[in-house]
Amino acid sequence: MLEKAICGWQTNRKDRSIGGRPIQVGGVRYASGVRYDDAEGIAVEVDCKGWKYLLLETFGAEGGTESDHVDWTNAYFEYHEQNSTPPVIVSAEEISAKLACATVLFSQPGGRYMHKIRTLSPEARVVVEDLPAGLKWNSERKLVEGVVTDEGEYTYIAKVILDGRTFEEPIKLTVSSRLQQPVPFMGWLSWNVVQGDISERVIRKVADAFHSQGLYEAGDKYLCIDDLWHADQRAADGRPLPHADKFPNGIKAAADYVHAKGLKFGIYSDAAEKTCAGRFGSYGNEEVDARTYAEWGVDLLKYDYCGAPADRESAEKRYKAMGDALRATGRDILFYMCEWGAREPWKWGVNTGATTWRCTYDTRDGWNGEHGGIGIVQSVEGMKDLWPYSGPNRFNDADMMCVCIHGTGKSSNDLVAGKPGMTQTEYRTQFALWCMWSSPLTLSFDLTKKISKDDLAIMTHRELIAINQDRMGNRPN
Repeated sequence: MLEKAICGWQTNRKDRSIGGRPIQVGGVRYASGVRYDDAEGIAVEVDCKGWKYLLLETFGAEGGTESDHVDWTNAYFEYHEQNSTPPVIVSAEEISAKLACATVLFSQPGGRYMHKIRTLSPEARVVVEDLPAGLKWNSERKLVEGVVTDEGEYTYIAKVILDGRTFEEPIKLTVSSRLQQPVPFMGWLSWNVVQGDISERVIRKVADAFHSQGLYEAGDKYLCIDDLWHADQRAADGRPLPHADKFPNGIKAAADYVHAKGLKFGIYSDAAEKTCAGRFGSYGNEEVDARTYAEWGVDLLKYDYCGAPADRESAEKRYKAMGDALRATGRDILFYMCEWGAREPWKWGVNTGATTWRCTYDTRDGWNGEHGGIGIVQSVEGMKDLWPYSGPNRFNDADMMCVCIHGTGKSSNDLVAGKPGMTQTEYRTQFALWCMWSSPLTLSFDLTKKISKDDLAIMTHRELIAINQDRMGNRPN
């Protein structure tokens, strides 16, 4: 006879353990009680909305009677979400980490460094040892802070003490004056308004507008094209090709024009056979694509995840394959993972060579989203607990902002509660939140048209931008 229970859990909840290691439990939502071999099945429905994990457990009942199995018959999930990612089985190791903060960090020599040591269990005590010169442990705030002046690779130890047991976590710190992304990048992405109408003509007009409309002076440097720049298929030798009508002179000519304006040029691909819009992706072609991007003069790759496997292990392997390929080109190409946060990339994205990873699904032009849409309300929910994983060279991205779109977008108009578009106060709120989150500041409005004085004031606000571009890269509390 067996006793069965269904439990769901997420962070900041009651503590339990798997294999002697602490995890966070949200509580038992259904318990079957003792069941015998000849008992009829029980139909069970459990609402998992808002859960990160679901645990199905089987316990031997009291009295010494044992059984060798239990059947979860016709078990399935129903899920409804934008860019839906099916539920997958995860390992106990994946959900039982002791720390809820970054363990691979970066800093610039002479820059102020702060690392909040956040534990999954609020009852845990922390001790930090072997700190490099210039850093000290603030036990009251659970904060490593100070300034490291010498470049190098350092390791210090965080000891987590819980229920009489001590767990050691190594923290790796790289101090370098050559970090690829010491502060969040700022710029413009084509998708929300331009979408499939991207072309060399549009790129030239946008590059000119960076200067004529004041964005370059405010700090915006990246001009990035999104999906649908592609030809119908690759060249015979496997090289990626641009659409001949959109880019009659090739991508390099467009990138050269952008560089001549003192800007950086970004391009888009996907970690699967097809992109989100159905063009050729880069899976299996990482090396040839990376080499071609380098030859074209690409400075940033936005790498999407449509059509790829749902599990975290596959995602990390696919992203790392492209990260390694970009590094092998010898060109400094910023790697921007667009994984949507479904597999918690803030915990492992740094292992792929990426310095930025998306943490939410696509942001919509509205205060509130519906049917899985991500408005500002949902952005706050998705980003609010991620600050311990942000810092120089490892930034959490809240997606393109909708400032200045005013309901004139394409994909940004879907899944909005009410009419697309926001008030100026709501757009100001969005810009301020992105700055405080140390998210990349990526605009996505129609930059081929004149920006109103009021809109320009939002996206060039010096004090807010200064917060976003602070060299510390985060705001530990």
